[in-house]
Amino acid sequence: MNAYCREKGFYKWFETSAKENINIETSIRSLIDEIMKHTDRIKPVERTLIRLEDPVINKDDNKKSGGGCCSEK
Repeated sequence: MNAYCREKGFYKWFETSAKENINIETSIRSLIDEIMKHTDRIKPVERTLIRLEDPVINKDDNKKSGGGCCSEK
């Protein structure tokens, strides 16, 4: 595994078991620590507010289809 990680450029590997709770916290903490070392390389995500248009209810369509909550009687 060490050779494979070096060859593929992986940071590290851990033998883990969720069933036996072996190295779960250690592996996650190690990964987070490594990510935090490189945060200066991460570009900020551009956030865009997307506003969905209000749905259009055509009352005439409801009359044709036999009613519904928005039909006029």
